[in-house]
Amino acid sequence: MRILCILGLATTVFVVTEPVSSKVLENVKIPEIRQPETGEENIQSAGQTKNVKRSSKSLVDGIVFDGDQEGRIVKRGTRDGETGRGRPRRPRPTRPSRPTPSTPSYETIESGQIIRLRGGTTSLAGRVEVFLGSRWGTVCDDAWNVEDAHVVCRQLGYDRGAEEATVGGVFGQGQGEILMDNVQCFGFESSLQSCSHIPAAGHDCSVSETAGVICLPNEGCEDGWFGANGVCYKFVENPTNFRQATKMCISFQARLAIIESQKENDFLSEWLKTNTVMGPWFIGGKRKGGIRNAKWNWVRSYRPDMKFSKWLPGAGLARNKKCLVMQDRVAGENGVEYELDYFYWDSASCNKPLPFICQKVAVSSDCYEGNGENYRGRVSRTEDGTLCENWSNATDINPTTHPFAGLGDHNFCRNPDSDQRPWCYVSVEKRKYLYCAVQPCSSSA
Repeated sequence: MRILCILGLATTVFVVTEPVSSKVLENVKIPEIRQPETGEENIQSAGQTKNVKRSSKSLVDGIVFDGDQEGRIVKRGTRDGETGRGRPRRPRPTRPSRPTPSTPSYETIESGQIIRLRGGTTSLAGRVEVFLGSRWGTVCDDAWNVEDAHVVCRQLGYDRGAEEATVGGVFGQGQGEILMDNVQCFGFESSLQSCSHIPAAGHDCSVSETAGVICLPNEGCEDGWFGANGVCYKFVENPTNFRQATKMCISFQARLAIIESQKENDFLSEWLKTNTVMGPWFIGGKRKGGIRNAKWNWVRSYRPDMKFSKWLPGAGLARNKKCLVMQDRVAGENGVEYELDYFYWDSASCNKPLPFICQKVAVSSDCYEGNGENYRGRVSRTEDGTLCENWSNATDINPTTHPFAGLGDHNFCRNPDSDQRPWCYVSVEKRKYLYCAVQPCSSSA
């Protein structure tokens, strides 16, 4: 069945025509978007379908849906259904207590981050620290080489890998114990922890033998922008309110940052920490509804529902705090302020002047021949910067249905069904897709 969707500010019209396919293409170009009068609402415009042979994916032009995914608020110092001492927690309507100097529960927070660099002057270089066994520690430089460093840099979001693998504690010894020794990577592993290594109990290293890396910066970003994971970020320190921040990002042909994975949050947190910049920082999330029925979604996004979140443990909701920020500091009693080693999410007043983070898709050096059926590059972003979804999660076009099309347990752009050019799903549930931010080789020459 082919469906024509026309979304206005208050009406939706569905016109049902002859059966064809249900593959729906979403196609938006950020520079052409007009800012709504509110300065911060989602994009809405007319949509259409197109006939696509041998597939059931759908292409929609310019439609953005409001998300209704509720943001998850994590209680400080507890696990689900437990207190910090392991006893069942009774439901209580009271707000979570704040930390005090005598009980700094924030010190034991696990952010989900498993690798980081420390001791360098930029986020590109430093000693390697890993999170294993519920603690942070360093890596011994025995057998440390550039293949190991490549894995670290790509794990951090630097797709070009490493410029150099350093040994001998060039970036300092660190404070944690050595957790990995004799690391042996082939260079293609997704994480350093998955490489062959000797664990902490069996190493024979001194604390001065810490391994480090110097990563190559990602390409495709203008001066003043910093790239990772196929996206360019701009950190604007001049404080302004959420509405003006949204407009400012649009003037850069960008939008407020949207964070859809641990890896993206890690990169932003590390950049801010390395550059010793205090929070909070506006990103592109906004709350709808009141405190009891709070729902958070990304504005100006084709995938507004928040499937990933990184809420500050103990974060509370206030009636006038409807905009999303990244924050690394929490207030305790008697004016005591705790600084965390990671940037989490928190809510803030949309009218409060704050610095903000813009993002736009990086210009890729990859290119494709013909219609891109043989493209096997690593671009995983659409033209508007939306992160592609994993092919293995799709039901109609996936590695099983198209075994020779370069699909797999990844989200890299492909053209498995002889479309016009490489594309990827932006919603496997709704079979929505967008064309990718990769150019034909003839135009990139």
